[in-house]
Amino acid sequence: MDLPHRTWTLRQAEAALPDVQEVLSILQRLLERRAAAQAQIEDLRIVRGDDVAADAGRDGEDFRASVRDFQDAQNRILRVLSAFFLEGVEIDAAERRVDFLARSNGSTVCLCYREGDAGVGFWHDLAEPCLARRAVPKPAG
Repeated sequence: MDLPHRTWTLRQAEAALPDVQEVLSILQRLLERRAAAQAQIEDLRIVRGDDVAADAGRDGEDFRASVRDFQDAQNRILRVLSAFFLEGVEIDAAERRVDFLARSNGSTVCLCYREGDAGVGFWHDLAEPCLARRAVPKPAG
């Protein structure tokens, strides 16, 4: 898959951070909703068996509603993540981490923010995991 053409400066990433933090919260709620629906689906399968989807009674209705809720949450998550990816932003909602694609010395790097950071103050090479992040150097002067 080709990388998006959009890259970010540190200033742009910092300016976008409040909106991205809000999106992280929305994604977290969607992940929780998806997990709850998945747990309900699994519980109904355990109790009623794999044919629960064909059940015309209350369990079948609950199962189908949970499947719809799971699919809706999953589709919303994918739409949000895809839209941000096209803008050069990778979001890991489970880790509450955001990478903004940037250019440094001719290479593509990631400006990295993780929930709890004071701001976008870290970076890592594109090929490296976020765990390898380093502090963004302070401007001289």
